[in-house]
Amino acid sequence: MRWLGAYSIRFQGDASAICEWGSGLGIVTGLAELLGFGAFGIELDTELSRQSIQLLDSHHLNAPIYNEDYFQSELRAGFYYVYCWPSLMQATEKLFADIANAASVLLIC
Repeated sequence: MRWLGAYSIRFQGDASAICEWGSGLGIVTGLAELLGFGAFGIELDTELSRQSIQLLDSHHLNAPIYNEDYFQSELRAGFYYVYCWPSLMQATEKLFADIANAASVLLIC
């Protein structure tokens, strides 16, 4: 496992699935799909989930957005991105350490 605390990276691992935790409007999820990655977002807020699905659809993108709490989600990926609330930083790092395999990457901003 690797924690990456940067805004840009060169990713060489298994990116068969990129997950945006707390995906908001799905911007990172959509960009990942545009770059050719399998991508999905997890967003707790129902209205943000709805809006992100509409935004992605308006750009003919098919990345799914799941309306659930990423702390409770059973969805897994090889690469995780999260723009984290400061108060959730330690819990997010612990979640990653608990669920990720050795090749997984977390980009936390």
